[in-house]
Amino acid sequence: MDIKCITYPDLNSFSYWLPRPDYKGDIIIPRITIDERLFNHKIIWEAKCDGSNAGIWMDAGGKIQVRTRNQEYAQENIRTQILAIPHVTGIMQALRDFSALNVDVVFFGEWMAKGRSSARFELHEQDSFQVFDIWNDSEHRWFNFYEKTKICWKYRIEMVELVEVSEVSTLDELIAVRDRLVKFCIDCKNREGVVGKVYIPNTPYVNFFKEKVEEKPAHKPEKVHEDDPRPELPDSEIYGAIDKAYMDMPPDQFHDIRYAMPKIAELVKHECEKHECKCTKKLIVYYKQKIEDIAKSV
Repeated sequence: MDIKCITYPDLNSFSYWLPRPDYKGDIIIPRITIDERLFNHKIIWEAKCDGSNAGIWMDAGGKIQVRTRNQEYAQENIRTQILAIPHVTGIMQALRDFSALNVDVVFFGEWMAKGRSSARFELHEQDSFQVFDIWNDSEHRWFNFYEKTKICWKYRIEMVELVEVSEVSTLDELIAVRDRLVKFCIDCKNREGVVGKVYIPNTPYVNFFKEKVEEKPAHKPEKVHEDDPRPELPDSEIYGAIDKAYMDMPPDQFHDIRYAMPKIAELVKHECEKHECKCTKKLIVYYKQKIEDIAKSV
């Protein structure tokens, strides 16, 4: 298994697939049209936990490893902390059993470290790891929801919360479900959003997308007269970029502003390009808040 090639996909709201404003003017240019396979199939809606994306896997030597969003081998302090979580033992046993069958899998999930969450939506009382998807490298596909649930139940592995299962036939119905579930997250006060997943039986097709509390509907163009009409990058995306730096950098470098800030700036720039946003905020303020959160969690 080549773990370098196995990463969890970056998810966007399905709103990003709709026509959006051309930020050089008021002309609307079509982007990616909505995937009609989202219609008339079950959509699995799961809670979007506010934590750090990580994958747990077994290398060729039988050692359990952890990968982050950007690194196939996590920093040793991150690896040690995640594998020390009590219910992760079920994942490790599952990896050994799959390996005995010559099946390579990766358990992707949300690592929620003790303390204030990465985007500051939640306060975690202890470390936890919740699986949201399992990659079957031997068959080059994602296990579907029912396969994933069966595996997690067998090994007593904690999964992200199932919020709802729906089926829609039109874009308006899909938007209505999305808006209702985002309102549900707002009412709960500590939820970052939901992730929608569509698996079509007996096909390799799968579609994952996320709907966050801070996402704004992208259906109506707004006339703008600023030099740079792009919206500000949401705070959650800034904190998410800082968390990626934290996951990928040695602890001593992350705590050294000379190393940390250039890396954070690079990751925030990437998020701005990805979400077509701008960032005029002082990143040093967010960085200092992350350092404070880490200190409080110890």
